[in-house]
Amino acid sequence: MDAAGKALSAEKFAELQKANADSQAAIAGRQKIRAQQEAENATRQKALADAEKVKAQTAEKQAISAEQQAKNEKEQAEIAEADAHRLRMVSLSQNVAFKSLQIKNDPQLAALLASEAYTLALDNKSNTQDPQIYNALFLGLKTLNPTGYPPIATLHSETKALRAAPNGQVSELSADGTLSIYEARGSKMISTTSLPGAAINTAYFSPDCRFMVTAYDDFSVATVLSQLRRLMQI
Repeated sequence: MDAAGKALSAEKFAELQKANADSQAAIAGRQKIRAQQEAENATRQKALADAEKVKAQTAEKQAISAEQQAKNEKEQAEIAEADAHRLRMVSLSQNVAFKSLQIKNDPQLAALLASEAYTLALDNKSNTQDPQIYNALFLGLKTLNPTGYPPIATLHSETKALRAAPNGQVSELSADGTLSIYEARGSKMISTTSLPGAAINTAYFSPDCRFMVTAYDDFSVATVLSQLRRLMQI
């Protein structure tokens, strides 16, 4: 092959090499575009997945919040229902005490109703010192037939305050200032003491008998605490 033929062959080879290179570049370009498209698609899929995750988390939080709200509303409804029931029982205690005061021919029944009125007031956190309940109890005790109810003690002065404590003891304060503690069962005196001061006009025991407020004829008022603690060995 002469020089001209060799030059032509080299030129054609170079053109083939260039065409091949162009083809490879085109393939690489297409692959790059496809990779970019796949990357963009993956990014969109991730964004959609993140959005769905956020949506699921939001829905879960809303469900928890709705459940808690329903629980709170149920608790409030139960509290309101319990309070309504308590108020009904308090009203009933007033009605029972009123009924007790109206009964004139059956002192036993009147006393039982007065006791029930007091129990209803006590169990439902009402005022057990309510005048109507107090009067019903007072009249019931005055007229009740004592047969079968032996006295705990015979007192020498008017009783100004009387209370049965949850531990089964009975606290009694007389007008002369004598403060005594008895066993409700067995008629046994546990202890007694005398309070200083003027004649007692009225007195009030706390529900647990751990303190007492006294009012005197000289218009003074005192809170008795230490004597009760000593007598009850608190």
